[in-house]
Amino acid sequence: MKNKEKLISFIIIATIFTLSFTNSAFGNAEQESEIVPLKLIGISQGAEIKWDKNSSTASAIKGKKTLRVTSGSNKAIVNGKNIILSKAVKCQHGRIMVPLSIINSTLGTKMSFEDCLKILSVKYVEYLQKQDTAECLAFYNKNLKRVLTPELIKQQAMILKSAGNIKQENISSSKNGVHINISIRYSSPTVGQFDYIIRFDYNGFIDDIMLKTVTPSDPYKAPEYDKPDSYIEKEVVIGSGDWKLPGTLTVPKGKGPFPVVILVHGSGANDRDETLGPLKPFRDMASGLAAKNIATFRYEKRSSEHNLKFGLINKVTVKDETIDDAFVAASFLAKQKIIDPSNIFVLGHSQGGLLIPRIITGKDSKVFKGAVIMSGASRFLGDILVQQYEYLMNLNMATKEQLDFMKIQNDLIKSDNFSPENPPQGYAMGTPYWWADMKAYNPTEMAKEVTKPMLILQGERDYQVTVKEDFSGWKDALSERENITFKLYPKLNHMYTEGEGQGTPQEYFTKANVPLYVIDDIATWVNTSME
Repeated sequence: MKNKEKLISFIIIATIFTLSFTNSAFGNAEQESEIVPLKLIGISQGAEIKWDKNSSTASAIKGKKTLRVTSGSNKAIVNGKNIILSKAVKCQHGRIMVPLSIINSTLGTKMSFEDCLKILSVKYVEYLQKQDTAECLAFYNKNLKRVLTPELIKQQAMILKSAGNIKQENISSSKNGVHINISIRYSSPTVGQFDYIIRFDYNGFIDDIMLKTVTPSDPYKAPEYDKPDSYIEKEVVIGSGDWKLPGTLTVPKGKGPFPVVILVHGSGANDRDETLGPLKPFRDMASGLAAKNIATFRYEKRSSEHNLKFGLINKVTVKDETIDDAFVAASFLAKQKIIDPSNIFVLGHSQGGLLIPRIITGKDSKVFKGAVIMSGASRFLGDILVQQYEYLMNLNMATKEQLDFMKIQNDLIKSDNFSPENPPQGYAMGTPYWWADMKAYNPTEMAKEVTKPMLILQGERDYQVTVKEDFSGWKDALSERENITFKLYPKLNHMYTEGEGQGTPQEYFTKANVPLYVIDDIATWVNTSME
């Protein structure tokens, strides 16, 4: 799926260091473990901060309220009373870190940890705009520090500067099992509205950053077939190490075990719902299939949840971006009692559909019962991008310069001399290893090796992945197979919403849902494949 929203990867490093404190004699247990920088948070609440270099003691003073802590000591003086902390106060990168509970009790505030993260996130933008790399570097966790440098911070500061005089409109927070996300919405005279999504780990370190523009559209509306009383949704985390991903397991109410469909995203930094404007096709399918006694699992794409870190890896491939996580999801689901491990299916949309043959012919593919391809390309992605620009230029939605650029890039990649280790002069399509991986893959030839049942769906009004080139490509390669089912929908576009006439990008920003007849076709095929 070629996401029509303009998604940009920025580096905006927000600020916080935390330590884990337990069994405190002061404050509540949760806030005792939430550690924040005394100076930045104290000043934000109107306190005066003093630092005694000789004794390494910091003081926060607000009226008659006083807090004194010393680096290396587990004692604090709060309004004249000695308090024993569970662990010694530490000074990290020139900042004294203290439990949030002490600040709240001393200053009479009622800040939550997320409130502090919001304060620090806004403060960081000030450091970034000043190109203060020392301050910026102080706030990353070890994962982010491995890939960021002072030079990269300066580059991103210049990108931010190019947005002109930005104005903060609002700030919000949300949590998933991997990150605490602070989203700052700004408006700019040059790029319009955009969101900084600053992802903190649960220790309070900055783990990742994502920036995306805001495109005006209708709000999402759940389909009429969505019956929340008929299913249960559980928030889970899959994977381990640096690339953990949050996801949603949607399970019908009832005894189970149930068959399950894993939903694999299209191209771009997609969220678990595959959101585009007011459209959330994966969420629609999850609720619709639940009513048919079929569970689903959808998850944040790696390039979304770990946008900055992932984007800075030079040798990233399609396997890293998409394929590995589909197997991680399947392995997780096979261990869930509510899921039937003998009936795990995988559905790929757009680029996810293109990669289905690789997913279900891999060494661990025996976990899958079968697969669904929804508008999956059957040819090289570079050729598809050229065709898309040609189509958009005819609609006056792309320029000849953009089309010519894409043609040049595609020719460079398709050249027999293309080498990811030494990309040709003029190459400008991101990591060359990703394109080399995609170039070496022939989806229809690999699909011929698939022995599992497949359902291949296509919208006739889809201009991104077409009936003439792509759906026909699958049919030509697989039409003689008895366990392959093809389905064509006259009214549907690439995002599986209905329309009339020539498809355009504008319809992606009009409120709509995946039709129930698509849900019915998938459910019928799953039930038949289980027999």
